[in-house]
Formats: sequence, structure tokens, C-alpha cells
Amino acid sequence: MAQLDLVCVGDFYSDFIFYGLKRAPRLGQEVKTERFLRSPGGGAAITALTASGLGLRVGLVTIVGKESRQSDLAVLRAAGVDTSRCFTHPTRATGVTVAASTAADRFLLTHPGANQDLDKLLPSGVFSYFARARHLHLALLPQDFSLWTLVVQRLGASRITASWDPGWNPGLAKKRGVAALLKALRILLVNEAEGRH
Repeated sequence: MAQLDLVCVGDFYSDFIFYGLKRAPRLGQEVKTERFLRSPGGGAAITALTASGLGLRVGLVTIVGKESRQSDLAVLRAAGVDTSRCFTHPTRATGVTVAASTAADRFLLTHPGANQDLDKLLPSGVFSYFARARHLHLALLPQDFSLWTLVVQRLGASRITASWDPGWNPGLAKKRGVAALLKALRILLVNEAEGRH
């Protein structure tokens, strides 16, 4: 079985990105822009696409709705990302993020969709897939921190490193089990605002 440089696991979003806005819309107003992009999103997919573009062998583990199975994942497959461990949610739609950005800042509106059930719907066999990589990147907010701590510790015993991008979750520090996961990781990826929280 082929080895991978990186396996990314986490939330998947269909991103609708409006960029180059002269100003952010105020409530009750509309701002138009010719600059628009639809793209696979979420930290796991974005990291997988970027790493693959840099020439790494990358696998992605995520969950999407039925409507995204062919369209959104096709972009990743075309970029050389292994999507064989991407799963389809039986009832929920793919998560969606709408992003609007000006030159100075941005805002995001997100519906989690299928991502809400990622932890509990991953089949147990998928964890052996992580052991094929040199590095595991988590881009999710775990439902069960102890599960992911154990995964990271077991991989570490085999010299497989791990990183985590928790995203914008202000209550993260108060969640049970987060400290143990942080200790097991090699790298934590946060921006300034996330780091303060």
C-alpha cells in the first residue's frame, strides 16, 4: 500500500467566496462584486489541496453530503489528493461557508451540515489509514477529544507527527479533554484571535 506524506482529516465545506469588496454590506443593503469563487473549503480540504500542489502525496478524510460527492471532491481528485476515505452522509447536506472580504478584513457565515457527525460516522477501519502517513493534520472540533488524543499518541509512538487547526471556537479552552490533545500534538495552528481564546 502506497505511503503518504500527509493525511488531513476534518470538516469539509463548499465555499462561496465574494472578494475584493469595497466595503462590507450593512444590514438591509446589498453590495455587488464581479469577484467570486466557489471552491472546496474547510481546513482539511484547503491544506490537502495546498500540500498536493507543493508535490506532497496527500490523503483526505472527511464527510460530505450526497450533492457534493462528485462535484466538490472531483476538484481534489484532479489535484492528486486521495479521496478514497471521504464519506457521504446519509441524510445531511455538505457544510457551506459564505465568505466576504474587503482589502482590510473578512467575515464568514457557516452552516456545518454533514460535519456535525464526522466523529461518530468515521468507520473504525479509517484509523489504520492515518498510519500510512508521515504527518496527520486535524482540522476539526472533536466531539470526543479522548478519541483523537489516543489516535495522536499511537501515531506518535510510530514517529508520525500531528498538527491541529481548531478554527474559530472561542470556548475551546473550556472543553473537557482539550489539554491532553494539545500535549500530544507537535504543532497547533491558530491565528492571533484564536490564540487569545
